[in-house]
Amino acid sequence: MLSILVVEDDKGIQANLNILFKAEGYKVISAYNGLGALKKLESELPDLIISDIMMPYVDGIELYKKIKEEYKLQQTPFIFLTAKSDSVSIRQGLGLGADDYITKPFENEDVLQAIKVRLEKKKMFIDQIENLKQNLNKYVPHELRTPLVSILGFSEMMINDIDELDK
Repeated sequence: MLSILVVEDDKGIQANLNILFKAEGYKVISAYNGLGALKKLESELPDLIISDIMMPYVDGIELYKKIKEEYKLQQTPFIFLTAKSDSVSIRQGLGLGADDYITKPFENEDVLQAIKVRLEKKKMFIDQIENLKQNLNKYVPHELRTPLVSILGFSEMMINDIDELDK
């Protein structure tokens, strides 16, 4: 079951998102601010993070920066879901590297579609990494053995013909 970390300080929106995501079959991890989210991330690694920006203690921007510093979370899709709808804020959020930026009020279908697209993209990335690992495991040992075949062949020839070879 795929999991989503929802970081939202508005309890009503948090509850609605939890219901929506659970109905779609996701496991939901909840936090009411960035500080709470960082604590949750110490013990759980979600498949996707969706976060408000304007929150107490640690805001969404700072949360995003801290998450992207963590090696194990760098490839985790991150979506901002916020009331900050001016173009400067949107450019800032996307400029940081967030995977999407959805403004409030929002349509449930828009959020679900954004999540679906990001999780599919992450799955494709993971599949490519697995394919690369399989190819490395398959071809690298062969390529390493190839020069040894010649060396072993010449060594065997020298051992068998040692009496006939010139010094």
